[in-house]
Amino acid sequence: MGELLFHHAGLSAGARQSCAACHHAERAFSDDRTVSLGVDGQPGTRNAPPLFNLAWSPRYGWDGAKTRLRDQVLAAMFNPLEMHAEPSAVIANLEADRAVRGAFASAFGSPEITVERVGLAIEQYLLTLTAA
Repeated sequence: MGELLFHHAGLSAGARQSCAACHHAERAFSDDRTVSLGVDGQPGTRNAPPLFNLAWSPRYGWDGAKTRLRDQVLAAMFNPLEMHAEPSAVIANLEADRAVRGAFASAFGSPEITVERVGLAIEQYLLTLTAA
């Protein structure tokens, strides 16, 4: 389910950009830009960091500001220079997708979609990405 959400544009403003738009699998889940572009086409302040071997990281983000990976996921979603999403819009976008509702029901035992569950699901997916 986390992989489904990672590729779901509904996590961004206007449902225009997924996490995978900047974190390309063929580039170690990073991008080739010096500074990544956010959903509004504006340059951010950093490039998209690689997303592998995160299970062994004590802190997340280029500055290490987050101690939990799920918090870094949500920070990117709601950052105005990155995905620029509003929590209520993310929930509405995901609730409109039958596959996502089914995935939430299977993973959490309930179809309820919350921001916290989105963060947990993507975190679990990212923890599977290893360079081994």
